[in-house]
This record gives sequence, C-alpha cells and structure tokens, in this order.
Amino acid sequence: MNNRYLPSITLTNDVLQEIITATELEITELKKQLDKYDRKGNKEAAKATV
Repeated sequence: MNNRYLPSITLTNDVLQEIITATELEITELKKQLDKYDRKGNKEAAKATV
C-alpha cells in the first residue's frame, strides 16, 4: 500500500471511532430510559438498590 493514503485512512479510522463511541453512549442512554418501563410500556416503580 502506498504511504500517501495512510493519513487519510488514519483520519477515517478516527472519525469512525468517534461515531462508534457516540452511538454506544446513545444506546446506553436509551437503555436507561427503557429500564424505567415494563414490557407493556407502563412506568415501573423505582427499583430498590442495595
């Protein structure tokens, strides 16, 4: 592979990594929101933590 493509590939990799990280954070936040509801869509009482 020619070295002139290396900076472009590195930049593309960095951008894709940022997109993946942002997507993972968004999925985590959506899971937190979904955890507030039961399977029927009713809001559950707060879960007790120990």
